[in-house]
Amino acid sequence: MGFESFSSQVEDDGTPNNALDIAGQAVRDFNQRSLGGMQITRPGWRYAPDAYRALGELTVLAGGLPQAFQQIIAALRGELAAGLIAIDRGSTYDGDPAAAVEAASAALERAAAAAHRMYQGIADAQTAINAAAYGGSESDET
Repeated sequence: MGFESFSSQVEDDGTPNNALDIAGQAVRDFNQRSLGGMQITRPGWRYAPDAYRALGELTVLAGGLPQAFQQIIAALRGELAAGLIAIDRGSTYDGDPAAAVEAASAALERAAAAAHRMYQGIADAQTAINAAAYGGSESDET
């Protein structure tokens, strides 16, 4: 059975932003491929252990978000210190790149805290189903 692949439409150019583009496309791919629930005819999305594995992958994604946010904060602060950030006229932080960077940093710190909570929720869900197995008859699998 063929599946349309969205993530394969993203060519990796080796940049940090491209890596996030690939990750975003992969999540959209998962959402499309898992739509409609588990089905015996859907390889990799048939049984509860498939959900367990998906939760494990999502735990990895969520667990990496706080570091990504911290690295963005550090990059912005470095650019600010080097005098390389200008803010468009008429925008909220017009003429005040330091305020813009600090507002972005504060927002990303809040996002990091939320990501930690999300990570824990996903990990708890995975733990809850760690012993789940297919409970149907063998004839259901054919």
